[in-house]
Amino acid sequence: GLPAVALDAWDVGMKTSTGSGSSQSLRGVAEVLPSSYEAIGEFFAPLSTSYSYIPVVTGFIAKDKHGRVTTLGRSGSDFTAAVVGAAVRASEVQIWTDVDGLLTADPRVVKGARSVETISFDQASELAYFGAKVIHPKTMLPAMKHNIPVRVKNSYNPGHPGTRIVQAVPSAGVPAHPTAASDGVTAVTYQRDITVIEVNSTRMLGAHGFLARLFSICDQLDISIDVVATSEVSVSLSLEKNTSENKIEKLQECLSSFSTTSVRRGKALVSIVGNLERCNEIVARTCIALTKIGVTVQLISCGTSKVNFTFCVEDTDVYRVVQAVHDALFAETPTTASTPSLESLTL
Repeated sequence: GLPAVALDAWDVGMKTSTGSGSSQSLRGVAEVLPSSYEAIGEFFAPLSTSYSYIPVVTGFIAKDKHGRVTTLGRSGSDFTAAVVGAAVRASEVQIWTDVDGLLTADPRVVKGARSVETISFDQASELAYFGAKVIHPKTMLPAMKHNIPVRVKNSYNPGHPGTRIVQAVPSAGVPAHPTAASDGVTAVTYQRDITVIEVNSTRMLGAHGFLARLFSICDQLDISIDVVATSEVSVSLSLEKNTSENKIEKLQECLSSFSTTSVRRGKALVSIVGNLERCNEIVARTCIALTKIGVTVQLISCGTSKVNFTFCVEDTDVYRVVQAVHDALFAETPTTASTPSLESLTL
């Protein structure tokens, strides 16, 4: 066999801007410098002609130009693997987890959730951002840029092929009688404990610049917005999970000079992700499923990219909503088993 050689990320060329990223944050402060890719590629170039050892590179950490240790934020080790893979133009980057790749839903919540064989980078990014915890959104950025597939596999079940994430999933065309799979639905995911801000103002009526002013305030307060829904005199915004109460109070204060605001806590976002070309049918089947279980949708967002359809419900309803929607879009026979209680899962 070949010897393994331990290497620190900065020794192979991983350099970042000054800063650090919290292990709990979706957004790290330190950014990998573009020069890192060339440096890492040059460091490992000799292995392309003589593979004399197996490099084992530290993840999550790097150094800035001053030699200070920086961290890469949540899932920084996976991100490190993607950066190194992109730098050496690998044929595939593998992320090893404790599940069989990306699934059609959270298996702790949904009976009948199953592995997704292939998914696009765009769809995987949406899943990751809106609740799927198997892979972090930023992990895919280096692979996307250099068109390198990412495979998510299970350390406890190495024989399973897992999920392959690629630039684009080949389309087989639209059949005359669509099924869940042929509709292009890939998965259903969710985020709990979401706060929604409702902004009402008659100044919106027939005026321009209102949204620009609103988003400028959010930018100044470093508040990230997930979903937006507008009418002629109101805007509803779902805030990024874990937005601090202090920021929410400051946002209300800033908006009070030109609008009336209300804060609705205890909400959840449910997202249907896939190649949603048949969006009308998917929305219809979803709404019918929600009507059957007596749940009312409070906010809806469906982008022109046809990748994500997201809606808001009460947090206390989210588990049975996800089960009902998954049944409507995937299951041949609806699940009759009871969904878990909110207290039974630590998410």
